[in-house]
Amino acid sequence: EIRCDRPALPRVGEHKVRISYNGIDTSSTFALLRIVERAVISDIKPQKVQEGAEVEILVEGMNFLHTPDLRCHFCSGVENSGFNLVSLAKWIDNSTLTCKTPRRMNMTHEGRALVSISDNGGHDYSNSIPVEVTARSNFVSMEPSLGYNEGGTTIRLRLGNLRFYENLFCVFGDDSVPARVESANEIVCAAPPHSGETQTVEVRLMSDMVHTLALSLFKYMSPPIIRSILPAVGPVEGGTSISVFGVGLSNVTHCKFTIGSSTTATVQAQHQSDFSLTCVTPHISDQEADSLVQVSHNGHDFVGDALYLYRSKPRLRSLSSPFGSDLGGKLIYIHGENFMSTSLTMCEFGKVLVDANYISSTLLSCDSPALPIGMHSLQVTLNGVDFSNSLEYESIALPQIESIHPNFGILGLKSTTVVQLRTTRLPTYHGLGCQWSNSTIITPATRLGWNLASCMAPPGLDTQSVVSLSINEESYSDKPIEFSYVVEPQISSITPDIGVSGSAVEVMVTVQDLEPFLHFNLTCSFGGSGVFEHASVRSKSIVECPFPAKYNTLDSQAPIVLQISDGVNTRQLHSPGMFTYRKKVVIASIFPLMGTIRGGTRLVVKGSNFASITNMMCTFGSKASRPIFVADDEVHCLSPEWKGGPRAVNVG
Repeated sequence: EIRCDRPALPRVGEHKVRISYNGIDTSSTFALLRIVERAVISDIKPQKVQEGAEVEILVEGMNFLHTPDLRCHFCSGVENSGFNLVSLAKWIDNSTLTCKTPRRMNMTHEGRALVSISDNGGHDYSNSIPVEVTARSNFVSMEPSLGYNEGGTTIRLRLGNLRFYENLFCVFGDDSVPARVESANEIVCAAPPHSGETQTVEVRLMSDMVHTLALSLFKYMSPPIIRSILPAVGPVEGGTSISVFGVGLSNVTHCKFTIGSSTTATVQAQHQSDFSLTCVTPHISDQEADSLVQVSHNGHDFVGDALYLYRSKPRLRSLSSPFGSDLGGKLIYIHGENFMSTSLTMCEFGKVLVDANYISSTLLSCDSPALPIGMHSLQVTLNGVDFSNSLEYESIALPQIESIHPNFGILGLKSTTVVQLRTTRLPTYHGLGCQWSNSTIITPATRLGWNLASCMAPPGLDTQSVVSLSINEESYSDKPIEFSYVVEPQISSITPDIGVSGSAVEVMVTVQDLEPFLHFNLTCSFGGSGVFEHASVRSKSIVECPFPAKYNTLDSQAPIVLQISDGVNTRQLHSPGMFTYRKKVVIASIFPLMGTIRGGTRLVVKGSNFASITNMMCTFGSKASRPIFVADDEVHCLSPEWKGGPRAVNVG
């Protein structure tokens, strides 16, 4: 290999090149050297490039040769510093070629690079033209990095050192859309629509569709579908955790609540599955309102048309009854405000939820559940999550009847019987009652003690009935006690029906239908005195009443009163006929004191109180004759015949 400096040649064309060892003799063989016109650069486009960017530039000029050694040369123009780089050139015609700026080309202090071309691999160069070299932009972020296939997602690209740019475009795969400058370091563009399934595409921010300012990835996906939300109602204060159900909910990041056209609030979503997520309702307004609920995978694009109702929280005022059986089943009416009918309107007794029956905005009803004995809070919810203020509700044990006394009453519309009930522990609430005949009749009951009450049996129309305890007209005894009705006893006769002061007479009182009352306390009263003496039972229908001989102030005629007491009720039976009371008859004298045994002697009997005697007879020993009444102090008696010889007899 021999290197030679080419001398100046006078003309363009091919020249033979030979070698010589002595300057005189030349080689017999030669090589052809082609001398051409010097390449001249007149313009370069673009005239501004970014450092580190491989940008294709268009070089215009003249005398460009189509050779395999065609090159573009980039240098800083500063010896021993800067850069000196070469890139392949692509010949287009004699006046046009393209080449790419080297990635290693950095911005210099002068902020420029000198560009020249060579058609022989760098041995000879054209003139040089400067291009501006700008500092490379620093890509910081792009958000969001995903959006829905419908397009329209607003993309924000943040870059540092963004200074020299023109005609900005965002290129999503093969689709480009215009971009605009939002601020000194932020570029905004809208993602174009995308057809197909989920796909990730390359996003490039381009200047003049030549310079790539930023490069990132963007994921296209199908939008989620909301089927329902639960609960769909909650308090205006917010704070309710709601579940959103649908399809494509995986990785949803946000829920948005919109009232009207401008009032919105966005909250974080908690992912659960592809079919559900949860989020907490925000406080948007102090007024009741209907809110549109939407979801998003990127916090920017929201889809969905679910409706959530902001409503005032229910407030409880009072209960129809503050207590109920521990076995449950009691209908409780709840008075308050802000009630509404939803699928989740419920009452909470303690920790037990039961469905509520909506009646009006101020009235609900609930059946009490089985609860432990004791005090419990009662609250209302419209959504199963948020609850009203609470009222106290007491679960009580069923008061059971252990025995009743008496266990029967009197048939008839006018009959009244007070019944005492021995029970288990009784509550102290008002409204205690006795429930008769399978819940058809309720009479008030009086609490006499912790396990004792009394009530009035209703008039009896049937011979058999049952009695149980009730509170506020609701039955609380699960084991009713039988109660029967019997015919009221009646006195049919008295024997004898007359008595004389000072004489002891046992009067037999015959009573119909007395048998059920025989074990009760029986007493008798004579002559309207109101003084009752013990009576003795002689049979199922006969009672023996002793005539009170010691009393001297009895009415001359009055019914005998038979009093029947069971310790609770006292009944008085009056004899249909009068019992006659007579003063004691006194005989002062008789005349004559002797008569024949043939009889017929008229005796004049003097004395007192003769008029008080009915069915008067004169007695001569064991014989009797009917007297002749003369006056209250005188009667005449005819002596009867006497057999057996003379003798003395008592005259009465």
